[in-house]
Amino acid sequence: MEEFRDIPGYEGLYQVSNLGNVKSLARTIIRSNDKPQSFKERILKPGNIKNYLMVVLHNAGKDKNYKVHQLVAMTFLNHIPNGHIGLVVDHIDNDSLNNNLENLQLINTRENNSKDRTGGTSQYVGVSWHKPNKNWTAKIWMNGKKKHLGSFKCELEASEAYQKALKDYELDGTMPEPPTRSSQYKGVSWDKHNKKWRVQIWMNGKTKYLGSFKCELEASESYQKALREL
Repeated sequence: MEEFRDIPGYEGLYQVSNLGNVKSLARTIIRSNDKPQSFKERILKPGNIKNYLMVVLHNAGKDKNYKVHQLVAMTFLNHIPNGHIGLVVDHIDNDSLNNNLENLQLINTRENNSKDRTGGTSQYVGVSWHKPNKNWTAKIWMNGKKKHLGSFKCELEASEAYQKALKDYELDGTMPEPPTRSSQYKGVSWDKHNKKWRVQIWMNGKTKYLGSFKCELEASESYQKALREL
């Protein structure tokens, strides 16, 4: 069922739905000549710019362009856009035109760079299916380049190789993660209030809380365990 909610910063003016539709609400404004002008409620028709759906929102005399998937994440996932720092909005099926809430997740830049873009062939970050050799390959994004970690017959083994590489890089101090990023692991975020690593997983259209951990790696292992059980 489609659900519309007010877009943060545009309450009473615009809403976006969990299906990715943006709506301009009915309202009356006073023009510069002191005459009122009424506008009917309508669904905005987005433009397609570089394979992303875009809309223009107007407030207090200013126009601003937004990608529709960002509006959905801002409204339903409490996402705060911050350029390339922190979490970014990812299309799970790699279809940038599919802005359904169930197809969106918040991941960090490392995960976004490491994600398979050939059609979502793996459920694990850093893992992709190699058709010519008929095996799973694991790669990790380091220092602006992708490092090949090996080929595996088992998808889970490829994921474990990726997780091991992350742990090794972290232990020897070579992880190039800026301190502004909460975690390099999928499903893990830093809870400032409790000073622990918080783990959540998206399932059946809802976010499920898996627990809080003092160790970031333990938190990641909890997420991977839940993913395997699913």
